[in-house]
Amino acid sequence: MTKFLVGKKALASYLGISPSTIERWRKRYKDFPVHKRGGMLFADPVTLAAWIITSAAEKDRLAELIELRKDETARIGKHLRAEYKASVQR
Repeated sequence: MTKFLVGKKALASYLGISPSTIERWRKRYKDFPVHKRGGMLFADPVTLAAWIITSAAEKDRLAELIELRKDETARIGKHLRAEYKASVQR
């Protein structure tokens, strides 16, 4: 029988992250396998480890997309600023 991790601090310690990250992940990732009962968070460590491993590749792709979007936004911003400056100088 698997022993559950109980409480934000135990979960955070197991994953090597802060308790606030546990809360943030609960909100951000709907499939994050942490449950709440009576105000207490708990998770099966095997399920949690499996989620981390299977989600890692997905999260890497997401991080890449976010970086690409930042670069694209910066390029568009530069272009718009140049256009604005040119129109003001006329």
